[in-house]
Amino acid sequence: MLHIVSDTSTLITPAQAKEQGFYSVPLEVTIGNTSYADYEDITPTQLVEQIRHGAIPSSSQPAPSRKLDLYNELLKNPEDEVLDISIGNGLSGTYTSACMMKDLCDDPNRVHVYNSKTLCGPQKAMVQAAVKMRDAGASLDEITDHLDEMIKTHHSSIFVRDFDFLQRGGRVNAASAIAGKALKLVPVAVLNESGESLSIVGTTRTVCKAFAKMKEEIEKKLDLGTGKGYTLYLSHGDDEAIADKGAAWFEKVWPEARIEINELCPMFIVHGGPGCLSVQVIKTEM
Repeated sequence: MLHIVSDTSTLITPAQAKEQGFYSVPLEVTIGNTSYADYEDITPTQLVEQIRHGAIPSSSQPAPSRKLDLYNELLKNPEDEVLDISIGNGLSGTYTSACMMKDLCDDPNRVHVYNSKTLCGPQKAMVQAAVKMRDAGASLDEITDHLDEMIKTHHSSIFVRDFDFLQRGGRVNAASAIAGKALKLVPVAVLNESGESLSIVGTTRTVCKAFAKMKEEIEKKLDLGTGKGYTLYLSHGDDEAIADKGAAWFEKVWPEARIEINELCPMFIVHGGPGCLSVQVIKTEM
C-alpha cells in the first residue's frame, strides 16, 4: 500500500485526514515558551483571541521525531511505501526536515518526499488528488507525474490587514509598517514561481481593489476563461465575512470555477495575522 502523508498546511486536521485516507502532521505555533500543535492544542479562533490579548506568536515545523515515528510505523509492512507531500520548500523547514527524517528512517528507499511548491488550498487539492489516484490503483510515478502537472496550473496570493505581521516576517521595514497602518493600506503578496517565498506586488486602499490586484496577478500566469475545471480557494484568518465577500466578487469573474472557503490553520495566521485572506487557484479537473 502507498501511504499518503502531509501536514496541516493543507488546512485539514489530523482527524479529518484519517477520514480522508491520509496522515496530516501538525505544524506548530509557539507563544512564549509553549509550543502548540495545529488543531490538536490550539484552534485558529483560540490563536486569534490570544493575539488580540497581546500574544506575539511564532511558528515552527512539526517535531522531527514525530515525522520519523510516523514513517517507521507506516513502513512496518515491507510491501508498503510512503509519499509525503510537503508544504513548498522555502516556505517552511518542513520539506528539509522530512528529507532528513527519510534518511534516518528504517528504509529510506520506501519513503518519497514531494515538494508541492505550494501551500494551503492547492496543496490540499494535490493531496486529495493523490489519495483518489492511489485508491484507484495508480502507481507512485503516475501520481507524482499528475502532481507535477497540477502545480503548473496554480497561483497563490494573500493580503493582510495588520502590517505588524509583515514587519515581523521581514517583508516590510518599520517605517513602511507605520505608514501602511496610518494610511490603512491593504498589501497584496504573491507566491513566486519556485514556490519558495512571498513578495509584495502592490498595496491598495480597499479590499475590493485587493481582489482586483489578485485577479490581475492570476491572469499574468493563467488563462482561466470562465474558470471551468479550476478550484478557487479562499482561506481566511478568522474572518469568514471577508472570505464570503471575496467569493461573491470572484464568482462574477470566473462563474464556472468551483469556490471553496477555508479557515487558515493557526500556523499561517501567525504569518498573515487576523483578517488576512489568501486567494489561490489550481486546476482540479485535468
